[in-house]
Amino acid sequence: MAYADLFGAGLTEDDIARRLFGGEPAEREDVRAVLTSLNGEGGPLKLSTGRYFLAGSQVVTQAPPDLKPLKNWVRFAAALPFVRYLGLTGALAKGAPDGDVDLFVVAASHRGYLAFAWLKTLGVLVARWYGLRLCVNYLVEELSLELVPHDPFTAVEFVTMVPLYDGGAAEPLWIANRKWVWRFCANVRSLEGSMVSPGGAGRLFKAIGEFIGAGPLGTAVNRLIFRLKAARLKRQLGPDRFVAPSVIVEPGVFKQHHLSHRQVILSRFGEKLQQLGIDQSWLIPTAL
Repeated sequence: MAYADLFGAGLTEDDIARRLFGGEPAEREDVRAVLTSLNGEGGPLKLSTGRYFLAGSQVVTQAPPDLKPLKNWVRFAAALPFVRYLGLTGALAKGAPDGDVDLFVVAASHRGYLAFAWLKTLGVLVARWYGLRLCVNYLVEELSLELVPHDPFTAVEFVTMVPLYDGGAAEPLWIANRKWVWRFCANVRSLEGSMVSPGGAGRLFKAIGEFIGAGPLGTAVNRLIFRLKAARLKRQLGPDRFVAPSVIVEPGVFKQHHLSHRQVILSRFGEKLQQLGIDQSWLIPTAL
């Protein structure tokens, strides 16, 4: 609840049960009983329009964002060559009333930067047509599915991610990360959400594009895009900001948060926990 409050978002009982932090899973009946007790008069939670908010926070009463334009865009983006998975992350995925479309992407092995180029060219143009602000923030290839660092920020981004398209990568992605994610959110069991698939023409376009890009030409173009992107970011950000985990540009992994979003959110999260009198020691990143 403290984390959702940072984004002005409320959570349903299902949201809370799935995202519950702690090393041991909790039964749904126990979660419901605790929520009922905390929602009493003078309690730390309040219930409004089916969602729980921290007492004292401003309840967002406006309607949730219309996701139909996003789903229409996903039908197009799912047809782009070498794209294997698309997930919605960021504030919009957490229930905030508005925000950019932050994307997590899984691409085919050794073709990650080709997939990135498709998304940043045709993908962005079509997104603008639908009135969407698109950000490709995190991309991994099928051989690099474990996400880092293993901290609450990454765990919450993973657990709250809304799957938009799955071309066979969702289950391997879950298996690659479930062990460390369970250390933070023991109740989560898989990547859940509604899926969108490309139509017949989209599947044909995808197949043709991947056939052309499967050989040595595709390998050379992928390497070239990787080198160009790395060089461009180094010039834009400088050595002080071109550092992991905020920015990672490596073969198989692309990740960018130019304003050190992770540190800002974790700092605000720690302050919120301190205000609520909740232990913060588990905010320290862990490694397996």
